[in-house]
Amino acid sequence: GQIDSIDFIFNHIRKYDKLLKINNISLLYRGSRDGDDTITCHELCDNKQNVLIIIKSNADYIFGGYSKIGFKTINNLLGGDVKSDDNSFLFSKNLTKIYPVNKGKKVIQHTENKYGLCFYDSLSFSDNYMEKNNSFGFSIQEKFNEFNNEFEMNGGSKYFTIKELEVF
Repeated sequence: GQIDSIDFIFNHIRKYDKLLKINNISLLYRGSRDGDDTITCHELCDNKQNVLIIIKSNADYIFGGYSKIGFKTINNLLGGDVKSDDNSFLFSKNLTKIYPVNKGKKVIQHTENKYGLCFYDSLSFSDNYMEKNNSFGFSIQEKFNEFNNEFEMNGGSKYFTIKELEVF
């Protein structure tokens, strides 16, 4: 099902990008609709700008991230290619909180397509992410700020499983 209202995120994006109108936003990918394979996710979401990723965990925490520069697939470079994006941020819907990137930090990882759209060292997912035994960890230390506890986006727990994932 569709993830609840996230107007505060769009309002935050609009503060930095006056051209972004709410009616320009379209759903590129939804795990329950398009399948939880990262190849399809990359096919539908790569090489686009102003990309918003929304994850709903099995514990009903809703969080994710935004990248102005977007994501690309690089299949032959170990570790991929990490770019800085001073407009990127992570967010928590449950806390109604934005975590802006620390300026100049490299956070957007262009990586091979067995991994999803990746905020380097901060938030990522891999193929077949909706399988019950597929657990993900994250840490928002150093590259992003405003957090009190590096796992607070997921209620204080480092690991989560994904119930739904949407990309706009």
